Amino acid sequence: MRYARSIGPDVTHDPESAREAIEAVARLPRRQREVVLLHVWADLSYEQIARALDIPIGTVRSRLNRARGALGQDPTLLEPSRA
Repeated sequence: MRYARSIGPDVTHDPESAREAIEAVARLPRRQREVVLLHVWADLSYEQIARALDIPIGTVRSRLNRARGALGQDPTLLEPSRA
C-alpha cells in the first residue's frame, strides 16, 4: 500500500487503497478512531480535540500514538493534509 506523506494511505488514484484505509480505521477501538477522524479528517488540533472530547491533551496524544501503532504506520502519516 502506498502512503501519501501527510494523510495516510494514498487513496487519490487507488480505490483499493481507499477501501483498505477505511476498513483499517473502522477496526480501531472507538476512542482511537474518534481522535484519528477528528485530527486527520476534521483537521482539528490536539487542543481542539481535547476540548471537544473533554479529555486531557495527553490522552489525545496517547490515543493517536496507539492508533498509529495499530495501523502500522510511520508516526507522521496521521497528520492532517496541509495542501
